[in-house]
Amino acid sequence: MPFQPRVAILVPTPDYYEKWQPAFARKAAALTAVGLIVEQRVWTDPGDLSGYDLILPLFAWGYQRDVAVWYALLDRLESEALPVVNPVPVLRWNSDKAYLAELGAKGVAVVPTIEVAALDDAVLAAARAELDAEEVVIKPAISGGADGTHRIAAGAAVPADALGQRRLVQPLMPGILTEGEYSLFFFDGQFSHAIVKRPASGDFRVQEQFGG
Repeated sequence: MPFQPRVAILVPTPDYYEKWQPAFARKAAALTAVGLIVEQRVWTDPGDLSGYDLILPLFAWGYQRDVAVWYALLDRLESEALPVVNPVPVLRWNSDKAYLAELGAKGVAVVPTIEVAALDDAVLAAARAELDAEEVVIKPAISGGADGTHRIAAGAAVPADALGQRRLVQPLMPGILTEGEYSLFFFDGQFSHAIVKRPASGDFRVQEQFGG
């Protein structure tokens, strides 16, 4: 028999609320069609991964809700030198949106972002002034699926779930509401394609669970 590489795709826990199965099925079908053996492993408890030729954390959704477990998994993947795409240092760096400041310092055009250690109304007011923006968006630095992300109108108070928490504050970008949000896809350093994600009318979040 010809050699068939084994691929583990990391997936959410069974109780995760977002619908990931259709997207998984499409990706698994594409990989299977070219001769790969594809298996699911729940990212929070994936078991022995040493027998796989490639590990894809494509659906490790919900990591923002169990950050300690996520970072422990990354540490394990790195220490066991397992074949992960993207590499573990990239995954770790990309997990915390503090990377925006790093990119900005290197001249990359990023949304103006202020990181605060403990958000309250006074800190929010100061961030508004520094950003020169009445309407802002706040989000956790480690986030996904728009969890904990809020659009805050001029004069509105800090939402209860963000009070006293580490948060990023950004001006609301009007283009998100009118044009949408672009995602660019690169493979091996080469641009492949882009998609545009648009929010539902009256919302600013582009995720499917919010009507985007």
